[in-house]
Amino acid sequence: MEMEQKDCSMKVDKLIEKHAWIASEKQLFGRSGTDYDFLSLNPSKAKEELDKLQAEQSGCATQTFQSMINTLVTAVVLKLILLSFVS
Repeated sequence: MEMEQKDCSMKVDKLIEKHAWIASEKQLFGRSGTDYDFLSLNPSKAKEELDKLQAEQSGCATQTFQSMINTLVTAVVLKLILLSFVS
């Protein structure tokens, strides 16, 4: 048991070294009303929300890309039309 506790402590120390945000936000862990309120947060619901937002973001990116391609195609077609008048 003591060995497991030392192992866990070492892992926590390594995480704190690797991720600077842990040390700066550590005082919020377990506090009510924060993102680290582990008793009131529902991981399943948070995962559902994350999946929904990622799907939404992906859809927005696809729409933006398609709009950009359409604008580019329009510009190229207009350029070709203008060049045909100049020639």
